[in-house]
Amino acid sequence: SRFSKLGIQAEVDVYKKIKSTVFYLTYGYSPTQFFPIHRFGLEAYRSLPYKLEASLGLRVLNFEKNTPLFYTTSIGKYYKNYWFSYRAFIVPLTDNINWSHIGMVRKYLKKDEEYIGFLIGLGAATTDNALNVKDMFFLRSYRLGFQLNKFIATDWMIKPSFEISKQELSFRPKYYQTMYAMSLSVSKKIKQ
Repeated sequence: SRFSKLGIQAEVDVYKKIKSTVFYLTYGYSPTQFFPIHRFGLEAYRSLPYKLEASLGLRVLNFEKNTPLFYTTSIGKYYKNYWFSYRAFIVPLTDNINWSHIGMVRKYLKKDEEYIGFLIGLGAATTDNALNVKDMFFLRSYRLGFQLNKFIATDWMIKPSFEISKQELSFRPKYYQTMYAMSLSVSKKIKQ
C-alpha cells in the first residue's frame, strides 16, 4: 500500500570525470510500492572559481501510474572542512511548476569522503528522495534531516540518515502530516 512502513531500493551510482566536468549517472530499482519502480538521474558538476561548484541535471521517477520528470540545479561552496549547498528541484506540471529547495551543510571528518551533514528543505513535497507520489498526494513540505557518511572498511562505506518532515495533504489543505524516515546505505567504492 502507499502507506507501507518499509521499502527497499537497490541503486547504482557512477561518477565519471571528463575534462573539468564530473558526470553523475544513477539508476535505482525497487520491487516495493514505497519507492519508484525505476529511478534514473543524470547530472553534470563543474568547479567554479572561489571554491564553488555548480550542477545541472534531471531525475526521472517511474511509478506504477506516472513518471514525473524533475530538473535540478545546485550551487555549493567549500570553506575549510565545511561544504554549504543549495539545491532546487523543478517539476513542470500541466498547469504550473512545483519547486523544492534544499539547504545542506556538511562537516568533513578525517577522511575526504567522511562527513556529518544536516539539511533543511521546503517547497513542493516532490523531491529527489521522493517516495510514491502517484497522485501528487502532498502539496507543501518542510523537512529537517541528518546524514553520516563513514568508512567501515577500506572501500566500504555506511550512510545512515534520519529525516522528519511535515507534509500538507492535497485533500485537506493546511493540514500537515508528520513523517519520519530512516535509511541505511552500504556502498563499496570501486577503483578505476
